[in-house]
Amino acid sequence: ADLDFTMSCFRPDEADLILMTDVVYYDMLWRPLLHTLLLLSTASTVVLWANCDGYPHFTPDVPAFLRLVEEFFDVAVEED
Repeated sequence: ADLDFTMSCFRPDEADLILMTDVVYYDMLWRPLLHTLLLLSTASTVVLWANCDGYPHFTPDVPAFLRLVEEFFDVAVEED
């Protein structure tokens, strides 16, 4: 249903750049996020993503998310 909403509002060729921050927390939401990114992206779309590595009571599994998306995107990690 959520992907239907995204599909009804956006076309893949409309996004040259996708900017996201702090979106990788719960693994149950990774696939819907990936599906949305794949729907909105073309081969030339640049996706920039920033994420905090840890919080006082929760540390997202960023490496596992990267393994999931590396099948579909070229990934470069820049560390602060």
